[in-house]
Amino acid sequence: MTDKKPRISVISPHFDGHVEIGRLDCRDGVFSFFGSSGDRVVPTHVEVGHGYTRASGKLKAINQVEADGDRIELNPNAALNRFDWLFAIDTNVKKQEGSVLGVSVSILAYVQISGPRTDESGVHQDWSVRVVPQAAFVFRNPRINPELIGWRELFNRIQDSGAIHKSDRIGVIVDSELKKISAYNQRAEPILGEHYLPEGFELLYASADVGMEYPHNKLLRFCDRTSTRIFDHIVKHKEVIGEMQVVETPYIDGFTTVPSQLVFQLSGYAT
Repeated sequence: MTDKKPRISVISPHFDGHVEIGRLDCRDGVFSFFGSSGDRVVPTHVEVGHGYTRASGKLKAINQVEADGDRIELNPNAALNRFDWLFAIDTNVKKQEGSVLGVSVSILAYVQISGPRTDESGVHQDWSVRVVPQAAFVFRNPRINPELIGWRELFNRIQDSGAIHKSDRIGVIVDSELKKISAYNQRAEPILGEHYLPEGFELLYASADVGMEYPHNKLLRFCDRTSTRIFDHIVKHKEVIGEMQVVETPYIDGFTTVPSQLVFQLSGYAT
């Protein structure tokens, strides 16, 4: 018995100027727009995802990804195949001895997705993931949305790693700033200060609370729970806070890292 609410496909198209839509079409999971003259209309960019209707009648977004405007696949899992590198990150904050601590947990993910299959109960898709936890970023007294601080740190690490080629596409799954993600991906709005999303990067949204049937959401849940376990570790090992490097920035006043090996142990992934 399950109380999972029925999933709804959500499409958010963006057109260059005023467009009159005369017809919608969906065949084999691919969605198309047609103008009032009958010609096919291609959005300049479009987001797709899944959600469900809350008891209040409002939509709860489960996930959201950029889709190819020329071929709008409603399956959000299909977007994961576009990337050379896929990461997920989640940041949690708690009060600790008079300060506010943020813990950002990020992972490198390898996702394998099978072709969708249909039976009498609906459409199904098998997938598997392998994750490589990265060093956790612990920071003190964030003065803006802590998630953005974690994102910026991850972007810097990826760019400084030496493993990324200029032509590589990097997907980063996040669970914050849903209303702004489209603007971030279009480089129409800076993420932090004057810093825009780096070229080659794309943000994907997923909730860590629901949607565990999707790889995006499962990866966010992993980051979220591991962040909580790191907080528990800090409570027992206060020397982690004592090793913070003091910095003078508009956003935080100190930071440290938890080694990836320890993050792996605390995550429970190995057990």
